[in-house]
Amino acid sequence: YPQDRSGFQLACITCMYIAIKVHEPIELDVALLCDLSRGNYSVSEITQMEQVILHALHWRLNPPTATSFVKHFFSLLPSSIVHDKNGRMRSALHQAELSVFDYSLVLTATSFTIATAAVSNALVGTDVSLQILMPSVFSFLCLVARSPLLP
Repeated sequence: YPQDRSGFQLACITCMYIAIKVHEPIELDVALLCDLSRGNYSVSEITQMEQVILHALHWRLNPPTATSFVKHFFSLLPSSIVHDKNGRMRSALHQAELSVFDYSLVLTATSFTIATAAVSNALVGTDVSLQILMPSVFSFLCLVARSPLLP
């Protein structure tokens, strides 16, 4: 664990690197971080600190939220079969966000359950049902279940 200014800076740079890996669609090369640190830290130092941080957090970086599930579900739907796909996705996202105000849902419902309900509500009035999504959702869940990010 960092005991001095240099170790603290290394931990901060590494945390930024981890956040970019988790939240951004692009991959950042560790060598670029070395350059940005003006050569103060090597690739091996950053990757070693990354391992220390990940192990200290037990790989619990970012649990999937209801809104992230909604976005994934809508990405699985072809635009050709859903009229106003973006509007319906905004509606589902709004419903998922409203769920955090219901304390009983926060305690009892999973993010996946909330997202499924929100998507189902948003698709009311279309010819699309969740049954169309199920094969793709099942494939997605299999990927999530194999993820090393789950506790």
